Amino acid sequence: EKREFFIENSGVFAFGESVRRGGGANVIPFFSRRIGLSGSTPVPIVGGARLSGKVGSYDVGFLSMKTESIDGRPSDTFTVGRIKKNLMQTSWIGGIFTNRDSSEQEDYNRLFGLDARFRLFQRLELGAYILKSTTPGVKGDDQARQFEAAWLDSDFTIAASHHETQDNFNPEVGFIRRRDIEK
Repeated sequence: EKREFFIENSGVFAFGESVRRGGGANVIPFFSRRIGLSGSTPVPIVGGARLSGKVGSYDVGFLSMKTESIDGRPSDTFTVGRIKKNLMQTSWIGGIFTNRDSSEQEDYNRLFGLDARFRLFQRLELGAYILKSTTPGVKGDDQARQFEAAWLDSDFTIAASHHETQDNFNPEVGFIRRRDIEK
């Protein structure tokens, strides 16, 4: 992403970061490059707003953007909401909502999710998330979930994780590497 509007304070929208440092995530619920592009074709953005920052111990982010109708493709309104409650110094629990709503009837995609990260005893980290998408005409097998545990030490790391992305999981405002996997 190179567009200043999306880069500034983008960390507020980060979701489900892995307890193991490094490695690419299979699911990214909000991927800003989805707004203003259809495949590799630029789609003009009519306008939008973003509100993000800290409110006490909460990280809060809200974004809404509307794109133009172009070449017979309907306009879309994209909405993303993220809230994260910081606990202690290195733990948190949060939620995310994304929505793509077309100007055509029954053409939308929504995603809901919860995530959490807990650091215990300075070395033990636990992380988990669950996401569910809703798309008209698609029923069932529409979740992605992950649980991780890791012991992080300066000399070694021991980690275990379980990740599942179901076949009909569809994050249209996000990014997904592979569907229908369990590892």
